[in-house]
This record gives sequence, C-alpha cells and structure tokens, in this order.
Amino acid sequence: MNDQLLDLAGGDRFADVRQLSSEHQKDHGCGLHNAGGPVMSTVAGIVRSARAQRILDLGSGLGYSTLWLADAAGPACHVTGIDADPDHTQDATLIAAQQGFADRISYLTGTVADVLPTLTGTYDLIHDDAWFADKPDHLDTALDLLRDGGTMTMASWFLLFDALTQSQQEKWESFAASGWQQRTVDYAEHLATRSDIAVHWITSPPVGIATKLDGPSVDLGSPMAATSFRRTPEQVADVVLAWQRPDRPFFAAGACHILARQFTRRHPDFTIVAIRPKPGWSGNHVFATNGTQAFDFNGMSSEADLIRANVEASRAESPDWEFELIPATGEFDAFCRSINCRTASLYPGDVEARADNFINSITSAV
Repeated sequence: MNDQLLDLAGGDRFADVRQLSSEHQKDHGCGLHNAGGPVMSTVAGIVRSARAQRILDLGSGLGYSTLWLADAAGPACHVTGIDADPDHTQDATLIAAQQGFADRISYLTGTVADVLPTLTGTYDLIHDDAWFADKPDHLDTALDLLRDGGTMTMASWFLLFDALTQSQQEKWESFAASGWQQRTVDYAEHLATRSDIAVHWITSPPVGIATKLDGPSVDLGSPMAATSFRRTPEQVADVVLAWQRPDRPFFAAGACHILARQFTRRHPDFTIVAIRPKPGWSGNHVFATNGTQAFDFNGMSSEADLIRANVEASRAESPDWEFELIPATGEFDAFCRSINCRTASLYPGDVEARADNFINSITSAV
C-alpha cells in the first residue's frame, strides 16, 4: 500500500539508487540498508514543510536518502551526509554528481559519533538512519547541532511497531542481538520523556519525528536586551554564519526586524518600531508594539520595559548613548535599508518562515 501511494504521489525519482544500495548490501554484506521510498517520501514532505536548508543525513550510505533530502529542500540548500565506510562516501559523491546534485550535497567519512563534534553552526533538519534498536551514542550531540524549532527525522522505527505488537517481521536478532525489543522500547521512552524535544511516531511508513523545543523566554515584564546576543564581527559580515545561530540569538540580533514584520502580519493592531542609535553609536533593535505591549525575541512584554532594557544595556557600555524611536512607514524593504538591516531576500534561507516557526514556538508567551 505504501509503495502504491508513493507511485500515486509521483513515484521514486531515485529508485535506481535505491536498487543499487540493495544490491550493494547483498553483495558486500555490510550494514547498508536504505530507508526506502515511502519513508523518504514522508521525510521529504517534512523537509518541504519545515523549509529546511541546512541538513544532516546520518548513516547516508550510497546517498539514497541524501538525494531525497536535497531534492525536497531545493537549490539553495546544502545536505551533508555522514557514513563510516569510505567506499560508501566515495561512491555517494559520484552518484550525487551523476544525479545533478553535486552543488547541494557533500559527504564526510567517519562514525557519526566522531564526526558530529567537529561540525559547527546549527542545522534545520537532521535525518538519523545511523541507529538500530539501541539509543545512539550520538543523540545528544546531534540535538545540540539542531536549531531551536528544528526537526529530527528517524528511520528504523519499524522495530518499535514489531516490539509493541510482538509481530516480528524479520529475525532482527541477527542485526541487533537478543533483547532488541526492550532496548527499542527503552529508546522510544527516552525520547518521549525528554524535555528538550517533542517526539511523534508514524507507524506506516515507520518514521519518528522529533522537534527541538525553543529555550524558555525570560519572565514577562523583564525583557532581556538584544545586545546580550550581539553578533561577532564575523557574523555581521557573513550572513551564513549569522543564519547558523540558534533562533533566539538570531532573532535578537540580526533578524529582529523580520520577526517584528511577521508578528505584525498576524496582529495588524501592532506596528513596527526601531530603536535607532544616534550617529556614532550602535545598538539598533526592532520590535512590534501596539503602544502598550511589545513583542520581540523575548515574547511579549510592556513596551516601556523593552525599551528600558535595551537603553540601560547600551548605556552600561556607553553612558552617553542616545537613541530615537523610528516607526516603520512605507515599503518595508526601504525601511530595512534605512536602518541598515538586511531585507528578507538577502538571507540564505526562508527567513520569514523561520520567524513564523519561532513565533509559534513562543506563542504561549504571547
């Protein structure tokens, strides 16, 4: 049924790579088992919905899943595959080029647990097909690399269905040793009880989906100043480095104006206002306000408290710091340029969608 539905949805563009992976596993007896078309079609839908641009594929094999991810994310994305077998990553690199995805995909060779600590920045989506039954050693490191609000998709959860229903489809002991049922359930329970993610399972096709929860906002009425998350000079100069920051710092310093714009689209009674320093000073910040309450990366607070927090933080560094409040009028891109902020089109990903996701993640504080 899942394969029939996949055909109905347009089929498997990478069926030849799927077949090649299966033949490779049979010939070489390695642990290369691709997730299959129905699973990757589901994951691709999640990639599109999340508008993920920076993606990791853990246990990438010959690149079947990596190709699905890169195809779904679009031409501006980059997907990094990780596999322990150098023959796999070498062949996968050639396959990616043959499929026309050389500019979107790269591969790293090594165990996932060894490679992840060497990576920097954050990722929008991580696809984990590098575990089987047991809680993987790389889980915490992977979640650290996932941005707030980002998604982890996980294959191999057919094991949970088999364990819970006691309807084992294969002799999984040959892959995972005896006791795999309890270890699979233990891993699922571990994911379900974590406070930093929200996890859900689909049984057919079997996929686990975990969303990384955003860090808590500060107490209402006591907003934190945007300068607490000031970008480094390198991040100011390189928008890609700035983009890789977690959501809260990113929308505190670097994209506060985009966050305010998306909030006012939902709440037309709010307007956009910039705290603009007088010439010679830094400390620009943008928020949405209805004249009493204000919204920025902290969530909702009083406008007076938000302004006070930012002014006091700037004057703690420069006692003579002065500013003016500039309401946004006219065309938004022109307003962005007038306060020396990037327009939405200058970010490497869909910054408006990311802002919407961040607003959703702190909606309980709004």
